[in-house]
Amino acid sequence: MIYGAQQRNMIVDARPTVNAYAMQAVGLGSENMDNYKFATKVYLGIDNIHVMRDSLNKVIEALKDSDLTPLPPNRELLHKSHWLKHIANMLDGVGLIARQVGLQHSHVLIHCSDGWDRTSQLSALSQLCLDPYYRTLEGFIVLVEKDWLSFGHQFRYRSGFLSSEKWFQIENERIGGKDGSGNDPGRSNDAMAGAQKTIENALLSAKGFFSNKDHNASRDSLNIDSDGEQLQSYDSDSPPTSRRPGATANSPAASVKAVGADKNITKVKETAPIFHQFLDATYQLMYQHPTRFEFSERFLRRLLYHLYSCQYGTFLYDNEKSRTEAKIWERTRNVWDYFLSRREQFLNPKYDPTVDDNVRGKERLIFPRTDEIRWWSEVFGRTDEEMNPKPRPMHQGNGVLALDSDLSSSLSSSSPGTRTPVLTGVETAEQRVGPATGPGPGPKPRDSTAALAVELGSVSIKIGKDGEASMSRKSQSGLREQMEVGME
Repeated sequence: MIYGAQQRNMIVDARPTVNAYAMQAVGLGSENMDNYKFATKVYLGIDNIHVMRDSLNKVIEALKDSDLTPLPPNRELLHKSHWLKHIANMLDGVGLIARQVGLQHSHVLIHCSDGWDRTSQLSALSQLCLDPYYRTLEGFIVLVEKDWLSFGHQFRYRSGFLSSEKWFQIENERIGGKDGSGNDPGRSNDAMAGAQKTIENALLSAKGFFSNKDHNASRDSLNIDSDGEQLQSYDSDSPPTSRRPGATANSPAASVKAVGADKNITKVKETAPIFHQFLDATYQLMYQHPTRFEFSERFLRRLLYHLYSCQYGTFLYDNEKSRTEAKIWERTRNVWDYFLSRREQFLNPKYDPTVDDNVRGKERLIFPRTDEIRWWSEVFGRTDEEMNPKPRPMHQGNGVLALDSDLSSSLSSSSPGTRTPVLTGVETAEQRVGPATGPGPGPKPRDSTAALAVELGSVSIKIGKDGEASMSRKSQSGLREQMEVGME
């Protein structure tokens, strides 16, 4: 009896291939596959926290007018946010991992830049697909406690619980329109903005005068996250740091400054909807498999609400050590007490606990269908018709009838350019496939005339002797669907 992996193991790098190569410039990178001859490495092309934060901001921009007027959501802005594309890319990787573990019986190592964000998403969602226990209410609580809380996801940084001077705005300026007195809105807002800027500058000057013995009133010396602050690296999810000129990373001034900044403010550039995306992807799985989850959509929506409500101590701080030192469980309550005390309110009436691999629809494993990704309308307080309109029939030339799909989704493979491939790069000790523009973190191909075929679950990648590459995926009907592999 041979236990363990029966097939070729896999290393999953969640980053885009070009980002992993660019990290070499700062002394980082990815695994050299010469050292992992027993494994295959794949790049998933999931963007970093800064892209995800901008994406959610665009979604909010598309919805904000419908909060104040009867106008529907701005479908063009929803499409430009690429929110659904990011969710689909994530679930593409989840499906690949789940198939590799559940069907190919292989081990999978998952990582991104720092292992805090994309890694947690992929790992937790893969376990949802692989183990029916995590699809129960108690099991999902265990999954969040294990993969997010105990493993140290930075909820304080990503959720932005602490104050930030950038977030204080005058309500009239934010909403726009007249101020109620009949004054011209543009002139009124300009005046208010100018007054606000004057007050901010005065406060900055005073704060710098009293906090710095050299009366240095620069923004850098005031522990304020400047708009011009450089990100730490090409693809790092680490909190960016800024230092005053002449201060090194180990100097007392830099240490005091870092501690003071961490305790008092939230850096806007470190916030990102990482846990929000995890819950959104869980909703997608639940919608596609409505009888396989014990908890309901309302449970996910309420959990997202309490992530930001700060009514409970569960999502405060970044790790177990910080929560223990703060005696968080003596000073606050656990959010799971709230859910378990009213358990019946968050159960799925369609749930079927039967697991039988011999019966279709009751198998132990579930897999995401990325062509069915949709907007989680309830979490935005919108109706399903507003966020997920049905495709409209359109007539093309020669009498061909096509479907005008929603601008916000555009997820089908028939729309080139709207989705990245399942894999943006595949690398083994013998060969590399993907959009490599220069020498990467792995070895160069040893024999450019040799053919290569790699089988990854339902995905096959083939490279001929002439260098032509093709990728195919087995559909549910058992047929092979051809997909593009970027070679530029």
